Amino acid sequence: MGWNLALQALHRGFTMWVGGCASTVMHVVIAIERFYATRPGNLQVRNLSSRKLKSVIAGCWVFAVFTEVPTLYVMTYDKTRETCFENWKGYGKAYSAFTFLVDFVIPLILMAVLYTRTVMALWGTSACCPSTALRAIRSRKRVTKIAITITVLHALCWLPDVTVYLLTYHVPGLVQYGGVVYHACVIPVGLGTCLNPIVYHLQCRRFRSQLRIMMGCRSPPKNNTTMNP
Repeated sequence: MGWNLALQALHRGFTMWVGGCASTVMHVVIAIERFYATRPGNLQVRNLSSRKLKSVIAGCWVFAVFTEVPTLYVMTYDKTRETCFENWKGYGKAYSAFTFLVDFVIPLILMAVLYTRTVMALWGTSACCPSTALRAIRSRKRVTKIAITITVLHALCWLPDVTVYLLTYHVPGLVQYGGVVYHACVIPVGLGTCLNPIVYHLQCRRFRSQLRIMMGCRSPPKNNTTMNP
């Protein structure tokens, strides 16, 4: 049974959907971090230790796995069409609605509210801050702009897939599961994961520097000073 589930996971791209779900949860976590970064007096939340950060990332992956595991148990091979399909036996509407809400709608609402509050805090109080704090505010603005850009791209890439998946079960006959339209809407999901490092490379100086170090194009700095984003 375990090997069967593992083979199904590799065949239908289970790891891709788990990674996509984990990415969505991490975007929410980043939005929360950006929100608290603009709130004075929240140093315990703002200054996450390495141990706490690893725990948060692990929690995102565990949540993603539990969200996507049910599909492994309902996946069936259709010999006629020579493809796999989900045989939910009446629970397809419930699960498609669940994924639409948990993987898209609820995270999007949370991020919209958090980033709205963050933008209001950063751009609304800059004029009242002393000159010594302006540099920190400008740095936070740059990081927040990058995070918002990544979030918008993520939402746009996932919208076609989650919408088509929902319509497949709630509007029978409109979209065929495993059809051309269905698979076409999966392409932006993979594209979104490719866009993230490109955006980071274009917008973040620290990311470019660390990427060059990882690729062996330059030596790591001797000191541990933090670079601006």
